[in-house]
This record gives sequence, C-alpha cells and structure tokens, in this order.
Amino acid sequence: MLLDDVKELPISKWGQLIRPDVAKLLKSVALQARCYVFDLDASFKLGQFIRSCPDIIADQLEFAIDPYPTTYLEVEIDAVIDGIGRAPTGAGKKSDWKVGFLSHKEVVNTLVCNHDFVGALAGVYGFARVLREPFQDDDMRLRQAVHLLGSTFNDISDKQVKNFTDQFVTMYYGEKAMEQMASDEIMEGHMGEARIYAAALLLLHQKKAIALTEKPAYRTMYRGKSRPFMAHNVVTITLDSPVQIRKAMSLGSGETRRAHEVPAHYAHRHGTRNCEHTWQKREAEENHWDCTKCGRFRYMRRHHMRGDASKGFVKKSYNVTTEDAK
Repeated sequence: MLLDDVKELPISKWGQLIRPDVAKLLKSVALQARCYVFDLDASFKLGQFIRSCPDIIADQLEFAIDPYPTTYLEVEIDAVIDGIGRAPTGAGKKSDWKVGFLSHKEVVNTLVCNHDFVGALAGVYGFARVLREPFQDDDMRLRQAVHLLGSTFNDISDKQVKNFTDQFVTMYYGEKAMEQMASDEIMEGHMGEARIYAAALLLLHQKKAIALTEKPAYRTMYRGKSRPFMAHNVVTITLDSPVQIRKAMSLGSGETRRAHEVPAHYAHRHGTRNCEHTWQKREAEENHWDCTKCGRFRYMRRHHMRGDASKGFVKKSYNVTTEDAK
C-alpha cells in the first residue's frame, strides 16, 4: 500500500510537496487508518459504476460515509479511468498508477504513485467533507464542481451537482506562496477524485456483495530493508455489472468471535427489501431516513467495539478485489 510508504517516509522528503504540518499529520494518523485496497479488476468495476450510475453517486452522497474515523482507500487509477471510459489528461498520456485517499475526521489527503516514481508522493490537492452554506458565488461553485466531479459533472443534473458542492470542498495542501503557481496540469490530475472516493465508499457499504478474507501481518525485505506490512482483509466484490450494483443498495451484517472494531454502517427496519427505495432524511434526527415508497427505516450505527476481548483483538485493513481474483 502507498500508506506503508507514508509511515516510513521522513518528513524532510515531503518538504517541497506539501506543508510540513500536513506531512506530520499524514504520518501520525497512518497507523490509525483502516485500509481498503481496490485491485486492478475492482478498480475497473469502480470506474464502470461511476460511468453507468452517476445518479446513484450524486443522490446517495449522504450515505458515502467513512466506516472508521480514519479510513484509507487505494485504487489503481488507470483501471478506474478505463472503467469510466475517458482519458483523464488527454489521449496518449498516462495518469498516476495508484491513488490513495487518507481520510481523517472527514478531511481527505491524497497519495499518488505515478509511472515514473516507485513509492508514495503527497497530492497537492485534496478535499474535505463539510456541511455548510451553499456557495453564493456561481463561478466559484462551478469551479469547485468541475474539480470535484471531473467528467461526471456533465452526466448529472444541476441539482445533483449542487449536492456535491454543498458537501465537499477542495483543499490545497501545498505552501501558500506556491498556490497561485500550481499548474493547470497538476489541478487537472486531481479532478474527479472526490467522486471516486464517494463511489468507493458507497460500494464498500454493500455488505451483501462483499466477502472478507483475513490476511496476517508480515515482514519482508523491501528496497534493501526489512519492513513490516500491516494485517488486512481481502474484500471480494461479487457484483459483476452496474445493473447489479443498482439492485444492491441494501446492507447486510457480519459477526466475529474476537474483539474488533465495527465500522459505521447502515441498519434497516420495517418496509420491504425488494423496493427500489427513495430515501428522505428526517429533519429532526441525524443519520435517519425513511423510504417514501414502502416506509422502510434506515439509520446509521456508529463506529464501536464488539466481540470478546479475552479471545484476542483483531485490527484490520481491507484489500478490495473481485470474485474473479480469488
């Protein structure tokens, strides 16, 4: 994972890329993160989901919630772009090989590994999840929307675009004196990352379509040094098409014997499972929704501990793959 490189990288190596305070925060929270890594096929299917179901991503954005207070997602970005079917920087140009999203308290930093560099670099731009007053400046809202959504900006309605700009804001993590000098190419390279992150979270919440395989921590020689790599779970996605994803917007549950952290997840009561739900948020209650069609009730269970600590404690990260990659 790129996150393994982050926790080993000296602060001095980040100096010309992002502010020192941002670099220190990345290193300090890296070991706290619960990690999900999309493999090549899963990344491609993520791109297909973005291409075929932009309305779901926009309409269900409030359900794209980090499962843990510190969450890390990693995708193979070329495969995501192939799934979307649009070149990110023009014909014949390569994008970054991998992109990681490190979210801590709903502020997201990006990590990149490009075709010319082996290892992690900090992205100059990221984004934050904030509920705030809508932009009063239409030009500013438009610039934010294009940066957050990328090509998906053209695939959804004005109302759905506004939903993104009301909940996400672009963040600049470089030195302030350099912000005006940031090239168009660098900005273009970060376009659409918020929609990728939101889409990945929506897929991760489809528990009935995901199986977990635990992988232990290990140590190995890496670039001439012995380095530890964190224990993680391989997450297998069994969905084969965006059509199946549309039908899989209800969540299941799991269980374990040992003590473990349970990520924030959705629970449901009443109504019918087969309904194509239309969710309406309850005004007086946070993270509560009702289906206007069948009356089904959805609510968010917060991150908490579960299991028997006397039998051990499980700390997991997650590698997202597909059924074919088993």
